[in-house]
Amino acid sequence: DVYKRQVFTHNKDAYLLVHGHTQMGEAYLNFKCYDQATNHLVIALKKNTSFLDSNENAQAENSYILTLIGKCYFESGNYDDALETLNEALSTTKMIYDENHKNCADIMTLISHCYEKQENYDAAMEQLFKVWDILEMLEGMRSEPCAKICVEISNIYQKKQDLEEAIKFLDRGIKTFEEINYQNLEYISELYQNICLLYTSP
Repeated sequence: DVYKRQVFTHNKDAYLLVHGHTQMGEAYLNFKCYDQATNHLVIALKKNTSFLDSNENAQAENSYILTLIGKCYFESGNYDDALETLNEALSTTKMIYDENHKNCADIMTLISHCYEKQENYDAAMEQLFKVWDILEMLEGMRSEPCAKICVEISNIYQKKQDLEEAIKFLDRGIKTFEEINYQNLEYISELYQNICLLYTSP
């Protein structure tokens, strides 16, 4: 019994280290100290691996840590490593929940941003349409998340020089924001300015 208690206490303390390094990594990420953030998060990931078979929360922790590491790579401009890490996070998240979970939508949005930075607009668009489907199911068609995804899709169409589709999705986003009485009027004003520019583009 004493031995079992010692093992339990040791494992509990070790798992607290996972949380400690994760929190430190996230804090450094928020302060834009990406190398320090990555170092702490990689340590957290390695320590967390030993708990995958014994702790029911370890898989979710793994997914979260991988997502944070992917964000670090993205913010550092390392888009290939960001994509690899985020896709691993996505696979883990789908195993824990299902492919229509909000966490999957969040990770796929990050993946789309990586593809956008690489100017792989078709791949970015593919991810955003998947996100849109998930958000429509979870939040409803007339919701802030769906409106924001419409704006993101419009931005990709603008970069593809497809102004007709860009206008269509931006208009849909603006109308949704108005229907839900979105309070950030400065943002709405920027969207109106953008759509006016699109209409007047040659």
